[in-house]
Amino acid sequence: SHLQELSDMTDKVTKKSEGLLRVQNASDKNTLRKTEAEVQMNTDLAALKTAVFQLQNALVEKERELNAVSEEKDKEIHRLRRKLDESFIPHRKDARERTQDGEATTTGDAATAELDATTKYREDVESRMTSQIENLNHIIESLQSDLRNKEDDSFIKMKLLSDENARLRKTLDTLDLDANFVPSRTF
Repeated sequence: SHLQELSDMTDKVTKKSEGLLRVQNASDKNTLRKTEAEVQMNTDLAALKTAVFQLQNALVEKERELNAVSEEKDKEIHRLRRKLDESFIPHRKDARERTQDGEATTTGDAATAELDATTKYREDVESRMTSQIENLNHIIESLQSDLRNKEDDSFIKMKLLSDENARLRKTLDTLDLDANFVPSRTF
């Protein structure tokens, strides 16, 4: 009978140990999944930051190109005005007077229209790039929020598993103490 009790107790201890190992394995798997998710999110975040940086660089480059085109346009307008002044000063004066009366347009108006078109194009490009950057910033914020939420969830799960592990260890220790306890028999 005593051997049977000892055998039953040993079976219980073995089952508890196996249960504890399963809990520990599950905890290890969860930790591995959490680590993999964090690595993936960090990789995605780095890729998005790189994309934002590239878009910002592209925006700066487009602004440089636009400024260069604008300077060339201004130089060409200035050159054409000088040439017009050299050749057609009286005609230019008449054209200005007619323009003030609303009767005709001058070469300067065409240059102004070109300048307006170039400015509008620059504003459109800047608006699109700003919009893309805002979208990427929103995505980055969303990913960071998801990462924080997953870290919080993972912390809570790890805490619960740790508590369960401690409880099972305490139970196992109690069972070990009970297994070592041999009651004295009195006849």
